[in-house]
Amino acid sequence: MLNAIIHGKAGRIELGNGTETLSWRQLYQQREDLLTAAFFSRFTYLSGLLQHRLLKQWLGGVGDFTAFEKIDYWPRYDLEKRDDRNFVEPDLLLNFEDCDLLIEVKPPKGGDQYQEQWQLEIEGYFAQEKRLKPLYFLAIGRIGSVLAELDDESLQEKYPQFQKANAIGWKAIASQLRKCLIEGDLDVQDRRIIEDMQKALSLYGIRVRDLRWEDLHKLTDEAPLNLDSLTAWSLYVN
Repeated sequence: MLNAIIHGKAGRIELGNGTETLSWRQLYQQREDLLTAAFFSRFTYLSGLLQHRLLKQWLGGVGDFTAFEKIDYWPRYDLEKRDDRNFVEPDLLLNFEDCDLLIEVKPPKGGDQYQEQWQLEIEGYFAQEKRLKPLYFLAIGRIGSVLAELDDESLQEKYPQFQKANAIGWKAIASQLRKCLIEGDLDVQDRRIIEDMQKALSLYGIRVRDLRWEDLHKLTDEAPLNLDSLTAWSLYVN
């Protein structure tokens, strides 16, 4: 289905009384849940070592994610003591042999991440999951400065099994996937899966392209050449 959408072969969907239509590409771009499903359903087929390598990078260098067990899409945690909302629904719960990982996804043009939602999702996990493990939390996309607002220490005092929260943008993830392909140490299956994950991101306009000298020139028009500009160049995304 993903390739059919990319190549314009998926057709259109009738809206309302049938007088208007919407392409599958437009629908995909409007629904963050489709990005979540397309990207992470492919992630689950990666080798354990590559899953570990990517998640450890995305979480800032911590965690053991080599023994993947299963993925739960949009787990629902009821909130019994709140008047403003009845439940919270993280996008993903990834279960590993030695830990769990909650993931909250925001598309590039969607709403921003916010720490109250993160905290409720973490609290919901510890209140309702039957098999508790050391827990990590990862926010992807539209992160802004919200990570600095999260009180990790208070969460760790309340929930000793809570390990760490981290946030990462889609630009950095796309760049890391590209780096995996360039380094050339992937087997055939992992390479094909990474390429498919890149295609899923491309439908949202998240594409890493080969570095070009003219791009570096553009980045240094307003600032001198230094380590920061070289880093920005290495993450250049259309």
